[in-house]
Amino acid sequence: AAAAAARRATEAQRTRLLELAASIRSVGEEGSVASYLEDDVAFHCLILQASQNDVFAALSGVIAEVLAARARMGGASDIPKSEALDLHDRVARCIAAGDAAGAEEAMRALVSEVRRVLLERGLRGYLEA
Repeated sequence: AAAAAARRATEAQRTRLLELAASIRSVGEEGSVASYLEDDVAFHCLILQASQNDVFAALSGVIAEVLAARARMGGASDIPKSEALDLHDRVARCIAAGDAAGAEEAMRALVSEVRRVLLERGLRGYLEA
């Protein structure tokens, strides 16, 4: 979806992704878990919508629920790691620049980082469900 968003996002969507990435960094550094979750959901749902792929866009509700469930299970119980904040920035910058390959690579790295953190916290069952 990130690669498709880099190819198809409107200028307004590109701008909004950059704004959301900046807000994610700000609230993440402040330790505001609730605000981080809200911005994270908006960020990922906007990428799905910006892909202009109906199948990806239809996953917005699922992604929002997965992110909320992760938070309820302790996956977002503390301040996000700087690597995750950096990767959100990188995804947004690549999409804004129209760099499809870079956006895909950055999103894969972000998903891998989240998976690593969940495993580190002993949430293996959540990942295997």
